[in-house]
Amino acid sequence: SDNGPAGIPGSSSGKLRGRKFDEWDGGVRVPAVFYWKKAENNYENLSSQVTGFVDIVPTLKELVGDKSRPKRAYDGISILPLLTGSTDCIDRNFYLGCGAVVNKDYKLIRKGRKPGLNLPQDFLVDYQTDPYEKKNACDGNEQIVKALFQIAVKYDTITPCLPEVPYGKGREGFKAPVEWKVTR
Repeated sequence: SDNGPAGIPGSSSGKLRGRKFDEWDGGVRVPAVFYWKKAENNYENLSSQVTGFVDIVPTLKELVGDKSRPKRAYDGISILPLLTGSTDCIDRNFYLGCGAVVNKDYKLIRKGRKPGLNLPQDFLVDYQTDPYEKKNACDGNEQIVKALFQIAVKYDTITPCLPEVPYGKGREGFKAPVEWKVTR
């Protein structure tokens, strides 16, 4: 699956709420497959780890012993300790985009950050009591909401170094360079 089903007949996210382009688990929770012979015995613990594609480069750098620092800090972390079995879980907050932050216990989705979700208020998921994201757990968890909200705001307010080009701009009349070898 590429970040969940498309929401067309025949597509399904099973019991998970949401679909492609949603911040619900049906749109963001997808399997990642690693195979590394040296770490084969440690794979049983990986299924619950919060991770993403942003963790690939930091993990590979640590694996090969590259201690150089990039000009701009990586958004991801190395999950090598998880792969080698030196830890069972890396506790972290992971920004999903559009006002959503998740960790192993909770997920916060900010209202108004993703228009298609039509949330009347911020929505907190408590994975221990509601793994399928049906009930808003904001009431009684104000400190957790506040902490995750602050993380979401930090990422939601990042200004790109270069202006973002609107989706679709430049498509009309575009001709691929011949070395691209585009096939139809």
